[in-house]
Amino acid sequence: MIRFLIFVLALSACSTNSASEPKSFVARTDEGLRCAAFDYAAGLMVSSAHCLNGDRVTLSDGRTATVLAQGAFNSTLGDREATDRDIGLLLPSETRKPLARYKGMLEKGSILYLAPPDRQMIPCPLLDQEARTLFLSCRSEVGWSGSPIMRVDRFGRISVVGVLSAWEPDTGLSWATHISAVDAIE
Repeated sequence: MIRFLIFVLALSACSTNSASEPKSFVARTDEGLRCAAFDYAAGLMVSSAHCLNGDRVTLSDGRTATVLAQGAFNSTLGDREATDRDIGLLLPSETRKPLARYKGMLEKGSILYLAPPDRQMIPCPLLDQEARTLFLSCRSEVGWSGSPIMRVDRFGRISVVGVLSAWEPDTGLSWATHISAVDAIE
């Protein structure tokens, strides 16, 4: 019962378009690839490495960002191995307020939220976690890779736990890279 009440409170906290709602931005490469990115730390943004096939992206809020570093993403690896490394770091032309980072443990069944650009957050139950890969039950859309995966605590505080990497349209499953993967390439 308490878990249900926390879920309802978290969902109601996420359903408003308040200034505290997490922001992700459309990131377009010079080659036309469209993904998402978000402010992670002062002067640092995060996206998915597989989205960053050039040196620079243009963001939907008018900024540009230079590709700073990428994980050793390789699409020929298995889903988990590729996802574990699917992190790209960007240096934005202007700094914005970063998202808070969640540093605790995640439990199977936890309700997390996908925060795509220009959309409300979407509930995504955590099905499992292997190494730095989060397996989620939620539908995504083309262009949402790089969106933050968020956790909302019982007090309504929002923090980033991962980065959307891939999804299967037929099953409604999504994969995300745990935010700790940023530490491996910083």
